[in-house]
Amino acid sequence: GSHKIKLWDLSTGESFQTLFGHKQWVKCLAISPDARTLISGSEDTSIRIWDLPTGDLIHTLKGHQGCVRSLTLSPDGRTLISGSDDQTIKLWDLHTGTLLYTLSGHSGAVRALTICSKNQHIISGSEDKTIKMWHLQTKKLLRTLKGHAAPVKAIAISPDGQTLASGSSDRTIKIWQA
Repeated sequence: GSHKIKLWDLSTGESFQTLFGHKQWVKCLAISPDARTLISGSEDTSIRIWDLPTGDLIHTLKGHQGCVRSLTLSPDGRTLISGSDDQTIKLWDLHTGTLLYTLSGHSGAVRALTICSKNQHIISGSEDKTIKMWHLQTKKLLRTLKGHAAPVKAIAISPDGQTLASGSSDRTIKIWQA
């Protein structure tokens, strides 16, 4: 079923490994910048950290009270950032699995996350129809963007940190100047 993760060889189109462990649907994935670590988030409220070369489970992170819907990593690959139906964003030490900090402020599930490597801003999109920008180091909420008429489900930022795009259930994509 949907509780497993398949790894694929893109040159052959063949699946070469299957990872088991989640108890419910896997909702999001991320790969570390060095391509050695896979992170998975699930409806079972857990985050699992896997060694990509071997497929071994390294850590199971527990702390969210709802489905984990979004994941991103800091540019240096040291901090994992997760978003959940519990309306929080959690920052974790990727190597130890330690919970570092919880960001609160959304009034709906956090459906989308990205990070701007240029200015170290975490950007979150939520069921509450807003986008929030947070500073990775200070953990401060910098601003809230409003304009969507329905949940924000996807976000992306340009490498220079100047342009943000958001996609919503209102069937629009909005472009924001940072």
